[in-house]
Parts: sequence; C-alpha cells; structure tokens
Amino acid sequence: GLPEININGVTGYMSEVGNVKKMSENAFAILKDEKTHLKFKSNALDQAKKFGIDKIVPQYEALYKRVVK
Repeated sequence: GLPEININGVTGYMSEVGNVKKMSENAFAILKDEKTHLKFKSNALDQAKKFGIDKIVPQYEALYKRVVK
C-alpha cells in the first residue's frame, strides 16, 4: 500500500513491492485475528476520510491556481 494512506501497524501492514510471501502472511495475520482486523478496518476508514474528494479537490485547485499565476 501507499505509505501516505496505509500506516504500518495502524491501518494495515506494509510489505515490500513484489514480496508476495510477506503480503500473504500479513493478510492471513489480519484475517486470523478479529481484534486486529476490526482495529485496522476502523483506522483505515478514518485514514481514508482524510483523502476524500471534499479534502483533495480544494488542494488540487489551490495548486493549479499557484502554477497558473
């Protein structure tokens, strides 16, 4: 996942790109532990809301306005 969105140990686990073994181990670890699964699920939703269209579009608009000047 993207480190700006997925916070290792908070919203999920991070793995090196292409490390399928570690990715699958992480996925199984989350799915086997309901407490961790629910924690990550809740934290991930909160984190995703930071990147909602209502938050991101104004940032892009401000950037475009600065670049156009």
